[in-house]
Amino acid sequence: MTGASDGTTTKGVNIEASNLTIPTPSYDPQYDPSGGPQHSVRALPTEVATGHTSEEQGGGWVGRGTDILETYNESPLGRDAPLTESELWGKFKGFLSDHANDQKKLFSILEDWKRRVDRDARGRAYLDSLPPMEVFDFFVRNAQRCMADIGGADKWDLLSDSDKQRLQAESTATAIQELGEEHFNALSEVEKRWGDLFIWGGCDMHKAMNSEKWGATFMEAWWTSVMAQKMGAEADTPMWLFNKANAAAVADETASSSKELAKQSTKRGGVKTTDLAGGIFHHKYHKKGQQDNFRWYFAAILGYMIQFPDTSNTHFGSHGMAATELLTHLSIYLEFLEIVRRVKDAGTFNNMEKNLYSALQDCGTLSELVVLALYSQTVTIPYLLYRIADSPEILLGNDAPSTSAILDGGQWERPEICYTIHRLDQAGELPHLHPLITAFFAGAVHRWGHFTTEFAPGGRVDLATPAELDAAHMRPTNDVCEGTLGSTIRAKARSPAKTLRMINASAVHKQNNTEAFKAAHTTEEIEKFVRRKAREEDTGHALQEVRAEHAWVQKEKSERKEASRKARKAKRTARDNILEQLEIHLEPAFWDNLTASRQPTVKDISLQLSWLRVPSRGVKVPVGLSKGRRADLVQALVEVLRGLDEDKVTLLYAQNVAEPANNALAVPLGTPLVNINLDDPPIIIGDSADEREQSEPVRVPGQSNKRHRGPSISSDPRSTLSGDEDDIEEDPKTRRTKKSKRRAVIDEDVERDVVVPAINEDAARPKALKTADILQFFKDTFSKRTAKGTTCAHRTCKICRADLVDQHTTLWRHCEAKHKAIYRKWAKAADFTSKLPGDIAKVKKMASAIQADRLQQKTLDHDLKELPERERVQAYSHRVFREAAIEWFIATDQIGHVTTDNASNNRTMLYAFANHYKTKTGKTWNVKLRHVGCIAHIINLATQALITTYSKSPHFDPANPTSHEPEVNTNDSDVDAPDGLLSAGEHTQQWENSWERGTT
Repeated sequence: MTGASDGTTTKGVNIEASNLTIPTPSYDPQYDPSGGPQHSVRALPTEVATGHTSEEQGGGWVGRGTDILETYNESPLGRDAPLTESELWGKFKGFLSDHANDQKKLFSILEDWKRRVDRDARGRAYLDSLPPMEVFDFFVRNAQRCMADIGGADKWDLLSDSDKQRLQAESTATAIQELGEEHFNALSEVEKRWGDLFIWGGCDMHKAMNSEKWGATFMEAWWTSVMAQKMGAEADTPMWLFNKANAAAVADETASSSKELAKQSTKRGGVKTTDLAGGIFHHKYHKKGQQDNFRWYFAAILGYMIQFPDTSNTHFGSHGMAATELLTHLSIYLEFLEIVRRVKDAGTFNNMEKNLYSALQDCGTLSELVVLALYSQTVTIPYLLYRIADSPEILLGNDAPSTSAILDGGQWERPEICYTIHRLDQAGELPHLHPLITAFFAGAVHRWGHFTTEFAPGGRVDLATPAELDAAHMRPTNDVCEGTLGSTIRAKARSPAKTLRMINASAVHKQNNTEAFKAAHTTEEIEKFVRRKAREEDTGHALQEVRAEHAWVQKEKSERKEASRKARKAKRTARDNILEQLEIHLEPAFWDNLTASRQPTVKDISLQLSWLRVPSRGVKVPVGLSKGRRADLVQALVEVLRGLDEDKVTLLYAQNVAEPANNALAVPLGTPLVNINLDDPPIIIGDSADEREQSEPVRVPGQSNKRHRGPSISSDPRSTLSGDEDDIEEDPKTRRTKKSKRRAVIDEDVERDVVVPAINEDAARPKALKTADILQFFKDTFSKRTAKGTTCAHRTCKICRADLVDQHTTLWRHCEAKHKAIYRKWAKAADFTSKLPGDIAKVKKMASAIQADRLQQKTLDHDLKELPERERVQAYSHRVFREAAIEWFIATDQIGHVTTDNASNNRTMLYAFANHYKTKTGKTWNVKLRHVGCIAHIINLATQALITTYSKSPHFDPANPTSHEPEVNTNDSDVDAPDGLLSAGEHTQQWENSWERGTT
């Protein structure tokens, strides 16, 4: 199987969608099973993530794998054929993602995790096959090596018990990995290749989008090339599409520099034109643009509706499709824009409409639109790009549209575009089309090579056998994950009260063909298991736990980054202090003629370079010299000094003398200095991505919202793979509640019956208490072979010495059956909530009774009278409703009052209605008496009049609290109000006038 994932941010929270591509049988009755299984995409739940780093995403995949394993093994299907972690990850043969660097790093993390799980399983299997004495010798040697690594028995005795346990676990994990590696190396080359098979695939949509972007860049650059100048193409350059502000600056004849600035900040050409068209005909906000007005007009002209490509969002191929659409119906678009202009009162375009109307009649812009349209219609794989770049005539022949330019040799999707291009070309409106096509496709070729490295000769895809390629089967694009993210956000917008779990349940059930699987495999036992799991999840507190955990992680990140910033600032301060005290030598001869008695160290030379590198000194110093040899550093310093003129040297010496305490605290050559990195500019305070990457420690297992705490995915080979509870106790920052790793929500509204705990130590770190009973009554996990021959994790009961499968429900049932009294006594003493199934059932029953009691409303029982039921038959039809309206309203003159807002067009509408009513009935309907203005609009208008009034009344002064109060029985403010101000009386009158206008 292969995996794929993608993420986005909504309402400030990261969410991730993922899926698996696996071979599945068909449940179609007409399907021929002899053809073997077919590859199907199976969606995984969309989950909330605390971050989007590669490590956190890798931890998310580990959590998903653990979740799948435990759910399957707990089900009736898994009890008959259990699955181990190494078996699951051994089936993982490929990964699909976009081409971002963090996704490539994620692939490396998953590949390393897959290898470590495999080596761990092989090492443990080898240990299980050894005699007991050899196993004992293995652990003794491992303990001796662990003790030697820290410096001997004396230092070992100084460690605490928790540190000893941690070091022993790390050393044991490393030793088991080494055993597994030895066993793996003993396999044949074919077996080793199959065991480590893991292929990365990049999304083809991102390949095409990036190649199209680079093609447009090359096409834009062609207009300023030498070839364009020789061809005299300057006169046909695409017109500038200025925004409103820049258009005003360009139109100003007195402006000079502002015109150049306007051009520098303005775009032009085909891509900008399609972007403008998308904003007018298909804006992402439904209240902007022409939208349905455009669609209905085209339906009236063409006989069918057109949906303009969504260029206002980043949609795959939208600009090429928009160019095709604009060219195909070019005359209709120009006619529609004319109608838009004429229908306005002023009869003018707005700036966006004017730009689009002009661009669609500009030769240079039309040429770029043609190239975008041809690329959209023909390009699918890289080799076609070379062919078209070398021979543009393939696309521009005078005959019918050539099928040789199409990948499958079939027909063009929109062949009419070719006839439009021929017509424009013959009319002389595309004078430079051939070189533009060559430039565009050459740029696309350049970027396709960059984004197809996985297919390079000698790579994994190139060397894979047909069987390996079939095992690593994946879709060519990652559109399933991107579509899942989009549908999740839209579902949340339609139903804000829905949680992410509810949205996932509906989407996964539909996408995974669950009904067909259920019909083929369900049994009463499976149905019972599903109902029990559903009840467990419904009665959990996932919403509360996820929110509290997310808040804690954000708080933890902020504290860690703040500490990192303080450390960097202290480091910069120490470096600046050293540079201020440095003895400066700016003569090249001083460094050329070094004697045996005067040999500066590498650090001395680096300090001189760092002093010169300070931005305020204006000296250009090469970077990357801190790790060079002494001779190279001296040569680099001499070259920098030789590039300084005498005036610059004098100025630098003056700056050095002016620095505080420079002469008294000068650091002579050879003085030991603080070990700091001097390669970066010493006084630039930044927070770059590289600094953050280096400063932030790796979080393991990573993503915190998964159901289970996965093992570490750090690259450190000594990290434990068992995920035992000792690590949880020693690293409380990685504690995660079990169910919060399964649940995930996007909404910010807290449900009424959910109480989100405050961010404190007790509420934000609950996991240590979740498994306290397991740690109290059972020993650490160990691997043990079952009666069916499989190996899985077990625990030993500390009371009765029974070995049990390491599943919480199994362990709790054992405690209830064998040690109920002891368990309850311990839970009471430890203030621990009992997890025994019987105790949980009692708590749920009590909670249900309390909830049912709350739902019974009794406050109005004594005030209401129960009426006998009676049957009511109503006829629902347009005719009956019309007759009733005439009888009740018009015939009996019962049309009462009409409430609208206070816009003038509403009153005009009511006068028209009154005239129509009088014509039909001969009766008068008085608008002034029957029109009721909306009270909310009246208050709004009056309030606006109040707050916009310019009054001379003084404001409240805390130093003189009574200064703003008017004198008693004094009306001077009504008499002496200066020009431009309103007196108190006028202020009151304006409020009354506004209120009266709204209530007339």
